[in-house]
Amino acid sequence: MNAVKRVAKNSFVTISAKAISSLPSLLSLALVARYLSPDLFGEYIFVTAFIAVFEVFTDMGYNSILVREITRAKDKLQKIVGTAIFAKSIIALITFMIIFISSHVLAMIVQLNPEVKKAIYILGFAVCMDFFTDIVISTVRAHEKMEYEAVIIVFNSVTSLSFVALVTILDLGFISLFWARLYSIVLTMGFSLLIYTKKFGMPHFRQERGMRRHLTKDALPLGIGQVIERFYTRTNFILIRVIKSVTEVGFYGGAYKIIEQLSLISVSVVTAVFPVFSVLSQSSRPSLALAHEKTFKVLAVISLPIVVILSFLSEQITSIIFGAKHMQIAQPLKILAFAVFLSFSNLLFKFTLSAVNRQNLYRFNAIVAFSVNLAAALLLIPSHGYIGACITFLASSSILFILGHYSVAKSLPGVSLYVLVKPAAASLIMALVIIFIKDVNVFFAAACGIFAYAVALIALKTFTSEEMSLLKRTTSMKKDYSEETTKRA
Repeated sequence: MNAVKRVAKNSFVTISAKAISSLPSLLSLALVARYLSPDLFGEYIFVTAFIAVFEVFTDMGYNSILVREITRAKDKLQKIVGTAIFAKSIIALITFMIIFISSHVLAMIVQLNPEVKKAIYILGFAVCMDFFTDIVISTVRAHEKMEYEAVIIVFNSVTSLSFVALVTILDLGFISLFWARLYSIVLTMGFSLLIYTKKFGMPHFRQERGMRRHLTKDALPLGIGQVIERFYTRTNFILIRVIKSVTEVGFYGGAYKIIEQLSLISVSVVTAVFPVFSVLSQSSRPSLALAHEKTFKVLAVISLPIVVILSFLSEQITSIIFGAKHMQIAQPLKILAFAVFLSFSNLLFKFTLSAVNRQNLYRFNAIVAFSVNLAAALLLIPSHGYIGACITFLASSSILFILGHYSVAKSLPGVSLYVLVKPAAASLIMALVIIFIKDVNVFFAAACGIFAYAVALIALKTFTSEEMSLLKRTTSMKKDYSEETTKRA
């Protein structure tokens, strides 16, 4: 299977998996929101956001570097994985200690009831255990076997939804929602181990010091950038909790969770192309520049209609997912909608810079974005609450977008933003259609808008004949994948 067809297949498989898993994830969020009062929902969002700040420590850039290193040296797979397991086990232990200490420091600033502190410990322990699943996913990505990643993603989403549903049906209480997450992660780890063992053999639980130093040296700049990026995306939750109220955390966090879930689509596309990017970075920089630009166009075409739907149908979407008692989520959802496009693009910039070994640029960009976010949040949240937090997040994400594109263009001359023009024009046409019919029915309005968007893309000749040919191949990947699976069986 040639590179183009591999990317098409991998993109189809991972996007399908993310789309399938997004439904259970959104259903879980809806169940939790309808189960809890606005105050408790705010506490739930706060705990998940607080732990997410430290969750990134369990990675520290290793996941992306593992994909790159395994892609370049598949014969050293067991040595690389064994070293990563050893290193990330230590990182996970240190991370849990940091979570424990930080929760006590936080309790000195704001009042935390015992159940919230217990929830922090349970969820913190859960995410620290999740590192092995990440290693398995990095391994299958490097081998371009995205079907295994897809199965893991869907398995995790379905088990998580099942446990959450059980908690709400049996009315087991607030703290049980976090036990549900822990049980889901443990089952997913076991499932991931089974897949790894079947595909690659039993992993070697030992390290090579030279390889550990090499992996850490390359991963650390990327990891520091990821930590800073996570701080700037989650700092607003903590500041709203400290400065305003836990209820406002729920309003902001409910909208952010939808944006975050939809942004996972970009992970599907970018992780599918990253192994190819890693190879092209060594063999042909012009080809890498072209691949980056085409991927950027695809991400824009996917993300812009999502932006339009969230912007103009936010009230209906909020009512469907969260119910009447959480309708104040609609306004932050409308504001944060544009963050979908920004997050899609920023993830691509991060992976492209990693492929060309320019992790330091990504780290610098993340520091600048975090600084902008912190300054703007301290200025706007006290007076404007969760709306100020939304404006702050958009500002910092825009800064990261500008710096990310500039960094990529500097590393890969010839890359431009011109490919945005036609998708942006098509999305404006889509917006006009939705505005006129949005009061009829939310699903009808969204469907008509998407149809108008597709027609506009074709009329504007957004895709070249070569790209249309690739698109046709991608849409036929389900058949190709089934045939390939049958042959392997």
